[in-house]
Formats: sequence, C-alpha cells, structure tokens
Amino acid sequence: MTCDALLLARRLEQPVMLRTTTRINHLRGPVRFGALAARAPAAYAKNPQRFVPVPAVARARHPVLLEKLVLAGEEADAGPWNRILGNQDSRLGILASGTARNYLADALALSGWQEKVKTLELGMSWPLPEKLLGAFLGSCDTVLVLEELEPLLENETRAFVHRRGLNVAVSGKIGPLTRQGEYSTSLVLEALAAYLGEQHAPVRHTPLQPDLPQRPPLLCAGCAHRAVFAAVREVFGDEACYSSDIGCYTLGMLPPMHMADFLFCMGSSVSAGSGFAKAARKPVVAFIGDSTFFHSGITGLINAVFNKHNLLLVILDNGTTAMTGHQPNPGVDAAAPGADHVQLDIEAVVRGCGVRRYATVKAYNRKKLLRALADMKTLDGVRVIIAREPCVLYARRALKKSAPLAAHVPTQTPEAMIALERLGCPAMRREDDYVAVSESQCAGCMLCLQLSPAFKSRKRSRP
Repeated sequence: MTCDALLLARRLEQPVMLRTTTRINHLRGPVRFGALAARAPAAYAKNPQRFVPVPAVARARHPVLLEKLVLAGEEADAGPWNRILGNQDSRLGILASGTARNYLADALALSGWQEKVKTLELGMSWPLPEKLLGAFLGSCDTVLVLEELEPLLENETRAFVHRRGLNVAVSGKIGPLTRQGEYSTSLVLEALAAYLGEQHAPVRHTPLQPDLPQRPPLLCAGCAHRAVFAAVREVFGDEACYSSDIGCYTLGMLPPMHMADFLFCMGSSVSAGSGFAKAARKPVVAFIGDSTFFHSGITGLINAVFNKHNLLLVILDNGTTAMTGHQPNPGVDAAAPGADHVQLDIEAVVRGCGVRRYATVKAYNRKKLLRALADMKTLDGVRVIIAREPCVLYARRALKKSAPLAAHVPTQTPEAMIALERLGCPAMRREDDYVAVSESQCAGCMLCLQLSPAFKSRKRSRP
C-alpha cells in the first residue's frame, strides 16, 4: 500500500492494516500492512487495429499519437506541475526544470533576489506547455535556462522562440553552467549573480579534511564473488580479458581483483565477450550473475553456442538479486521463506542452451574451483562454470544462516599480508605490517584460511 493510499484511508476514516511494525512520519504510532486485496480481471476488448503495429496499423496510429501529444501539451499548460513564481512584473526570466529548481530556490533564498526575477518551473517538461511558455517568454527580455547535463530544454526553448518570432534572449550552458556533473546551490548562485550583474557572498562550505582515505565501493565481507575472482586471477592472471556484466560483481573491476575489462549493458558479458574473443583471439572469461543470466544472458549464451565462440562463462549464482535489494528471480530457492514460485535450475538451462562443457562448484571450495578453472582453461569453445554460494547478506537476513566462527590472525607472518593484498576483504585491516580481522565484520566464509596459514578460526565472542 502506498503512502498516498494510507493518507486516503485516514481521510475516509477507514482502518489501515500493515504487516510489519514500522513508523511512517505522517501516521500516528505503529501501523501494520495487511494482505493485498484481490484484483478483478482486467477488462479487455480485442482491437488488433490498435494493438498489432504492423506497418499499415502503425501508419494509421501515428496521427492518433500526434493528437495525444497535443492533449498532453494542453495538460501541461493547465496542470499543477508547471507554474510561474516570483515578481510577475520583472523582465528577467528563469526557466528551470528537474532538480535545478531546488538549487534555484535555495540560491534565491540565500541571496534575497526573489523579487528581481520571475521563474517558470517545469515539473512536466515534455511536451512543452506552449501557451504558458509563450506567455512567459513574451513577458521577458532575457531568460536563463537551468537544467543539468544536456541542454535539451535550452535548445527547445531557442527553437520555440524562433518559431514564434519572440524578441527574447535565451542563455543557458555558459560560464559555470556546464554539461558536466551535477549542479549545486553555490554553482547556481554564481550563475544567477552573473545573470543579474550582482555581487554575492560566497556560500559557506565545511572544508574537507586533507588526505582523507579513499572509500570506494567494495564487495561485502564474505561475498562469494571475491572467492571466485581470486581463483580466476590465480588461474588466468592478466593473460585473459574479462567481460563483466551488471551486478554486485561489477565491483570486481577494482584492485586487487581487476576482473572487469569492459561492460556495455545487461547481458553483454556473454555477447560482447564472444565478439571480443572472435576479433582479438584472446582468452575471454565472462562473468554474469544468476538474476542477470535469467534476465538477459540466455540468448547470448545460445548465440555463442550456435556460432562456436570461444569463451568461458562464469555464472555467479548467489541465489538472489543482490545488487538491487534481494528481489526474487527464477533461480531463487523455492523453499526460501516467502518464496512462491517455480525454481529453475541454471545447470539444466545451460544444458538446454547446448553447452556440453560445464561444471557446478561451491564458490567457497577453493580447491575444486581452482581445479574446474584449470580444466576449462585447457578447452576451447563455450564452457560454463556455475559458482554457487548464497549472498552473505541474503543468507543472514532471509535464510537466517549465521557463521558461528570468525577468522583471526594469532601470529603475524608474511602470508597474512599476502592474503590481505590478494583479497582486499573489508573485514581485514592493515596497520603498518600488522594485519587483523574485525570480528564484527567477518562473515565467516573462511576464504582467508584456505589462502593463507596465517589465518585461523575461532568461536565468536558474541552472537
């Protein structure tokens, strides 16, 4: 149930049942979500002349599309999303869309220049509200366009002014208003001061501390992807090219793994990797997650088999859609709590795609994983390794699995530093030549124990 629905229920004085005890700011006290109401079957009337866009139908539907755009433009003119603010008598206009409207509001409030300009805020920027825009531009001598990144609104406004023969100067991507990165209140304030010919006091910023350590995004402590990447690097090193895909494992591009050389779109690890192997004739190892494989990888795999491409595809099966919040996918364990679906077996799908050389291994079983990688390295054609281990966060939160043991370094040896540098696990820390493991961060995967004799396991001091 959405927040809007909750508000509506309160206005109608209807009881609202929510399943989990959670607090929502505009409601008093805890509320509980209930089951979704059953939906009536959707009404549908056959109309192939609308819904089957063969060329003859598409030609007939195009005028209808143009009519709908006209109606949408009228809605933009009359709706509440677009509004003119500020001094209605000012001849200095500002046209703002997107988050630039927020920066503009802050800049005007800080400077006290609200009465010097009038602003047309576009909450619905396409189609343009032509009546409103025409009246606004016609009442201005100059207009400053504020929008982030590409000058789409600026160019459309310039074209609109030309078509209407309006006598108004339009400016936009000049000075601090670039096509690079995000705007800010201080940047908009600087542009506004230049536009108005005003001086302004600089916006106060909390200075950054010098030489702060970098905090790049990392794979979680205990992530099985790290185990796979470490094994692949040991077997293939820099000899192979690594085709990545969209998921948590894309972070494998960072040191010390260096497991991503190119990425184009979801599912491209297989298809782009196949093309690269064909053109460059170099070994290619492609990585794809289980949910991405079901979403976009199967067709690429079929194409690779059909065209006899030469690559090793590693399917990182962590049993969930980890990157975006543990949404279910066709491979999620049907016995998992809350699951209500048919589970598809990735290995069976791989066989069905025509792959003859494949292996399924546990990602944390370093010896078997290294052996499978070494075997696949000696072969040609399409090969697949399914590295299976549940996402450590999903296992802890949804499957209620926790590791009773944690790793530690009882005696400092050179092997401890080697393991830290090869794994880059965030549960490890380095102080000069000293290596330690944070028990609270350690997920208990024990990969470090398999990699270095300096690491040992011990029972956690607290649950």
